[in-house]
Amino acid sequence: MISKSNYSFIFFKLFLYLSIITSPYDVFLTIEFGGFTFRFTQLMVILAAGIFLCTTVSNGILHKPYGFGLLTLYVILNTVFLVRAKYMSESIGYELWLLLNYVLVLMITDFFSKSYNTILELMRVYINSFFLYAIVLMCQVVVYYTTGLRFGSCRSLGSYVRFSAFTFEPSFYSTYMIIGWILLCYLLEKKNTILFSAKRMKYMVAIISLSLLFSGSRIGWIFAVLYIVFRLICNIISIIGSKFIIKRHSLKIMFFFGMFVLFGFVVAVYLFLFKFDIVKNLVTGIGLFGQSSHSSTFRTTAMEHVFELFLDSPFLGCSLGDLTPRLMEKFPNSSQASCFVILEQFAATGIVGGISILVYISKLCCSYKNTIINRINDNKYSEVLKGMCLGFFFQTIMLNMNQNILRPYYWTSMAVISAVFSNMRNMSKSNDLQKS
Repeated sequence: MISKSNYSFIFFKLFLYLSIITSPYDVFLTIEFGGFTFRFTQLMVILAAGIFLCTTVSNGILHKPYGFGLLTLYVILNTVFLVRAKYMSESIGYELWLLLNYVLVLMITDFFSKSYNTILELMRVYINSFFLYAIVLMCQVVVYYTTGLRFGSCRSLGSYVRFSAFTFEPSFYSTYMIIGWILLCYLLEKKNTILFSAKRMKYMVAIISLSLLFSGSRIGWIFAVLYIVFRLICNIISIIGSKFIIKRHSLKIMFFFGMFVLFGFVVAVYLFLFKFDIVKNLVTGIGLFGQSSHSSTFRTTAMEHVFELFLDSPFLGCSLGDLTPRLMEKFPNSSQASCFVILEQFAATGIVGGISILVYISKLCCSYKNTIINRINDNKYSEVLKGMCLGFFFQTIMLNMNQNILRPYYWTSMAVISAVFSNMRNMSKSNDLQKS
């Protein structure tokens, strides 16, 4: 436990907040060392971990995160299977990243879960980080279209420029952004102003939505629309369940969704009639309009290869860092990249490790349904957790498409959900003690 009465508290908190804010940075504030890219966010985690380990060891108190046993088992198995690694340098690098992510979950949960006010402060910083990052991308857009200059990560796709701030590519950007966008949309839908005013949240949603549009991330657009459709269906079911009593708020939701669909239809018609070259560029790689299907075919093939590698040794993994080199060795004529993150965990840590991390992620996605949460008389606070879980579910699916499980922002999401849940668990215990 870190006391507020010393400088370690101030620096520890600062390091954690900086790690959260810079978690999506891939091409800015990074250092190349020994063939690995070390990010600023990881440096902040290391500095915070130094303070955390000293204070935790001295007092022996640790507030364990939700699903602590499953997560720890997964990390231990990946560490144990280092002995089977053929490419030790890559494996040790990945192991270091995994341990840093693991410690991040422990630190954020332990530090922020003890107080309701600190959790709200954490959530405000966490959500503002998405807003600030969206502003960075919009600055990219303004600078490019006014001066022609580029900074950060920009990719040309025919005559169309795709922006992704400081992440590697647009799909990475949208995968990071989706959880913040969904959480804000959900809080607006529920008229929940526990963190921000409705006016501020609308402004934040508008800026983040624009940034997703200018990123040109097809997967981001698809999942944003899927979320809107999902919430519309949920509200329709709710309306039917309430004996067709349509509330004013529900009518607003349907109206705005209808306007969104209409706007999307108008834009689609315009692009098809007057800017069809842009449409062809955007669908390159997925086999539409006579374009090559290399992107979708590649992912399917890569998934099959990972599964074959898992079948070679279903109980003894090869560790995360050894996965790609082994795939390249086994399938030399196929360039490998992440294709299905969950399946990769089975190949890297064996069937036990794969099941442990899969169950852990599932528990986080469904943590808002835990019976402990139902005993808390604070619906507004519970809605924050549910919005986080919805966003994390969509983020997990998107992450499976073309990234890896060690992305810092993904573990930051895990850590924040764990901290919120742990704080609710503490509140529930306090309520039970008061009743008794």
